[in-house]
Amino acid sequence: MNLKLTLVLQTMILLKLTFGLSATTINCSFDNIDIPLSHLITIQGYGCDIQSLTLEDSQNSVKFSGIHNNNKTDDDVKIIKYQIYAENQLPQVDSSFCEKFSNIETIYISQLEILSIDEHSLQNCQKLSKLYFYENKIQAVPANLLIKSSKLTVLNLDFNYLTELPDNFLKNQKRLEDLNLTNNQFSSFSSNFFDSLTNLHSLGLGSNKISAIDSKWFEKLENLVFLGLERNEITEIPNNIFSKTQYLVELNLSNNKINTLTTDSFNGLKGLKSINLDHNEIEELPKNLFKDNKNLEELSIGHNKLTIVDSTSFGHPINLTTLHCYFNMIEGFDESLIDNTALFDLDMTENFCVDGWMLSRNRMKTNLKQCFENFRVLVHESSDEVMTPTTTDPAHTTSTYKSMTTTTANVEEPDNSFDIRGNIENSEILNGPKCGKRKTGLQTTIRGNAISKGDYPW
Repeated sequence: MNLKLTLVLQTMILLKLTFGLSATTINCSFDNIDIPLSHLITIQGYGCDIQSLTLEDSQNSVKFSGIHNNNKTDDDVKIIKYQIYAENQLPQVDSSFCEKFSNIETIYISQLEILSIDEHSLQNCQKLSKLYFYENKIQAVPANLLIKSSKLTVLNLDFNYLTELPDNFLKNQKRLEDLNLTNNQFSSFSSNFFDSLTNLHSLGLGSNKISAIDSKWFEKLENLVFLGLERNEITEIPNNIFSKTQYLVELNLSNNKINTLTTDSFNGLKGLKSINLDHNEIEELPKNLFKDNKNLEELSIGHNKLTIVDSTSFGHPINLTTLHCYFNMIEGFDESLIDNTALFDLDMTENFCVDGWMLSRNRMKTNLKQCFENFRVLVHESSDEVMTPTTTDPAHTTSTYKSMTTTTANVEEPDNSFDIRGNIENSEILNGPKCGKRKTGLQTTIRGNAISKGDYPW
């Protein structure tokens, strides 16, 4: 009998925690609240900063404690903030917040262990504009959760355990500007899932399990400015997939498994200024790949398998200022990219051509001295200690390896700098075929390579 009674009591307690039946006393510190979201964005307003809550073994309703400041009332509360420093965890979000504070504009509940959200929890929060539930353990959300919250501009569900969202979850969110679904376990969405978000500016889908991009996901997102698809399992970029997002400025596709790009992969992105393709498996940049991206300023394509960087991939990228091609296997670099662009930050660090067990050879054939001889600062390295390579490459039989130490001219804040640390035979690599016009103001990093002495035709 005692065992049965114990089991019944344990079941009752579990049900109370799961369905919000426990009596909860929420202790508010009422004051003006600042929530820094970034170095540029801070949410401010009068609100309830939850310092602690007490779960009691009864079925009474939720109670709030705390004293308002300066004749303020519950109607003046605009922000609910609850973070991990509070004494107890919140097992579920229910309707108590919006019933108590009907004028809430921001709910910020993060770094707790929330498992679920009650279907009716936001029904009385009709003025809600910003909803942050990130860094919790939410596994699912009700389909009707946002049905009465049509004024939302920000929805953040970052760092949860979500695998899917109901098809109509965002149906009436036409004012939504910022949607963050990163760091979950999404593998896909329905084709029309994002269709209502015609005013969306920022969409974060990074750090999920997406392997393929649906051709219809972005068709209605004409005002999108930022799109994050980093750290997924994407293998290809379908033709014209971004053609309707002509105002997109920043695109992050880093840390995927992309191995092939086509001429039409980035069609229509006329406003694009920055694209990150780092940490993929790209072997080639097709001709005219960036033909529509005439406003492109920053391209990062490090940690791939490129062997050549050719200007024909870019069309006329006159605004290109930053090009990062570090950690590839580049053998040739088209000097016209330097001559015909606004390029001033070129990073060619650690470009390896694999040779047996050696990962330290580079076959760059550009005449570095004549390209950059007007530089005020040349960072280089030298030593008399010679190391013999473990394998012999017929193309580089004259190579000798040296242990490097750094010497740098003492010039404060130079206009031009050229960094070739970690190379071989630096006195020799500065001779060779001319690469083009001198480039004033170009900051170049090629450290960590193994450039052999000798002359090579382009």
